[in-house]
Amino acid sequence: ALQFPRPHPSLLLSENLLSEKRLQMGHSDYVIREGKRYDKQLIQLIDKMIKAGATCFGKQDAKTFWECALDGDKLTERERETLRYILNKYPFDDAGKKYLVDLVDPPPSSKGYYVTIDGNQLQRVLWDEAMRLTQDGVLDLDEAKDLWKIATADGDAISRCEKLTLITVLKKKHASAKARQYLELKLEESDPSIQKNLISKDVVWMCIKNNNCNLVKRNGMQFSRERGNLKAMNSYKYSGMLSKAETVDVSAAGSDDDLKITVTNGTASETLKGYDVRQMVRKSNALLRTGRPDLSDAARSRVTYIHKALRSAKAGIKKSKK
Repeated sequence: ALQFPRPHPSLLLSENLLSEKRLQMGHSDYVIREGKRYDKQLIQLIDKMIKAGATCFGKQDAKTFWECALDGDKLTERERETLRYILNKYPFDDAGKKYLVDLVDPPPSSKGYYVTIDGNQLQRVLWDEAMRLTQDGVLDLDEAKDLWKIATADGDAISRCEKLTLITVLKKKHASAKARQYLELKLEESDPSIQKNLISKDVVWMCIKNNNCNLVKRNGMQFSRERGNLKAMNSYKYSGMLSKAETVDVSAAGSDDDLKITVTNGTASETLKGYDVRQMVRKSNALLRTGRPDLSDAARSRVTYIHKALRSAKAGIKKSKK
């Protein structure tokens, strides 16, 4: 009779625990080791595998740890730190260790260590992560903490390049008040002289929201006439005076007889011309993919509105007075 080799007991146990993680909910999702919080299920998994007789973990075990750590398709910062803790505290063979290290701390991108933004060299990994976290238009407190952990992951003092990257993120991206306060405090603690380079948009808004030359008050409502305000509303979201780097503006270009619309996104600008409004909107979409995605819908609506007004002016249609 054919005899097949029995699987390692650690593999059978890990498969059972992997199923238990998806079915069971504990009172807390972390354990404290050496003063830090780590993922509870991962630590319990490896402890039970050791009690079952495992002395050294291979590539198959590393795959089990990785699948157990994933939350859907994402890896949270706590789970990443837990995997780093496991790699440092438990024995792995070369194949297993390389498998986990390449997933937890992937090698630098082939595109290079730096990325140039507005003439400044920024750290590519930190910048790319900031762009991913701000896809919804706002950087919240937890995301700001994740960025700071990435900047200080090497254990050394934060470098000048990493400082400049975080400062650029705060200047170019919309951060919540708590997220901005957290990063500014961390940056100031690392280098007190850096605070003079940070101008909080929240402070600027407190100064100008009730007192500026573009403010229009009618019937108990407040409007604004400044350039870059897509909705003409006196609000933090639509204000065009807080940051030139984040300003999105759509305006008519040339005379009333010219069907030209200029779309500006920060420092990038493009003049659209033509009779087909759908073509204009498609061209504006290409320019609005970066910067402030939360303003894209308002910008497209303004392109359509201005195009309709210019078509009416070119055709000689006058607005009726009500």
